[in-house]
Amino acid sequence: MANKLYSNYLPEIAALKIRRKGPAAVSLNLNDDCNQHCVYCEIGNAVPSASTSKIDLEDIEWIIDQMDKANIRRLALNGGEPFLFDPIIRLVEMAGEKGIRCSVSSNGMNIHQLDEQALITLKKHKTRINISIDSFDAKKNDSIRGKKGALEKALKSIDHLINHEIIPSLLCVISKHNAASLSQYLVSAYHVGINEVLFQPVI
Repeated sequence: MANKLYSNYLPEIAALKIRRKGPAAVSLNLNDDCNQHCVYCEIGNAVPSASTSKIDLEDIEWIIDQMDKANIRRLALNGGEPFLFDPIIRLVEMAGEKGIRCSVSSNGMNIHQLDEQALITLKKHKTRINISIDSFDAKKNDSIRGKKGALEKALKSIDHLINHEIIPSLLCVISKHNAASLSQYLVSAYHVGINEVLFQPVI
């Protein structure tokens, strides 16, 4: 929690005082591809996007260059599922070489498949990994996320990261499906080695 306070909130409070003229961070959706079908998500439910264009590594390199020139040091990578964007590790490396720290919000379905070099790159550039789990009850989580084995794979990915000294945070969307069990969620998160959970209400 202290890390999030220092990296996210204190800079914003300071910016109010000094009247910062530009943004402190950039958020980027890498793709519209996902390997889950969450009940609350338009991407997972195949709602058509307004745009048919796809971003590529060259586009992102330009964005990173502009961030560097503007002294913006935080880049949030989202999706879809960002780890389905093939050059994501190279992207993290490109940003890190310019002193830009990435955070990646993932469903954790395939992080456990990352090889040693990918994990070394993520750790070297102090990448923040957020993994979405909506319940530690496998049946309930898999139902919410529309994919059998979703919890099992997310927990496997958490283990994979922790074994390489990358401690992820958890994202949990509060809905009618899990609202009654959030206190137990925190206990379960603690037992798998997580010390930071961000609860997000369904909008």
